[in-house]
Amino acid sequence: MTSDRLPALALLVSGVLCAFLGVRLLIADVSAWQAARFINDWTERREVASDQAWVVAESAAQRAIAFAPVAFAIHYDRLGRIYEWRHLHLPFGNEAAVESRLAARDAYKQTLQLRPLWPYTWARHAYIKLRLWQIDEEFDLALRKATELGPWRAGVNKTVAEIGFISWQALDADQRMLILEAAKRVIQQNPKTGMGVIALAKKLHRLADLCAVFENDVPKECL
Repeated sequence: MTSDRLPALALLVSGVLCAFLGVRLLIADVSAWQAARFINDWTERREVASDQAWVVAESAAQRAIAFAPVAFAIHYDRLGRIYEWRHLHLPFGNEAAVESRLAARDAYKQTLQLRPLWPYTWARHAYIKLRLWQIDEEFDLALRKATELGPWRAGVNKTVAEIGFISWQALDADQRMLILEAAKRVIQQNPKTGMGVIALAKKLHRLADLCAVFENDVPKECL
């Protein structure tokens, strides 16, 4: 091979490689979009996925991971959410849901390895630990990271508050205060969302504890 053909060959190889990566990225993007549509639909309708829909969504999420040229945290986070939806209707600690919930937990852990400053995934990780009824050091870390990294995000605080009120009896004093402060922030940041937090606290007999953390702008439900 003459030396004048080397640049042309290099361009050809480069072009083929770019095309190959482009196709993989396209497949990954389309699959990720498909998986996201399922999650959005389930969330909007507040309905547990049918078995058939769930299988299609899980396959799409796995395909997005497999075809992406590099690891993307959002793909693993989305996969975790799909696994969490699998048995969302079953009680915490239910044996039939253990496999899917463990898969969700592992997907969230992979997400956090790639993007450790993402408060929403820390909150989801804490919630799946609760669904598994694994109230341990990993659960505690997830709660604290969620509040530390997302103090001004009402969605994160709402999730932390909900987790805490449900698991209240298993928490220590420091964890309970963390939960109450998160609930207080929700009420201050987004009164509409805060009404749901107050309703949950009342339902689970924690309203008096919640009211006690307010010094000013006390909710009317506490008066």
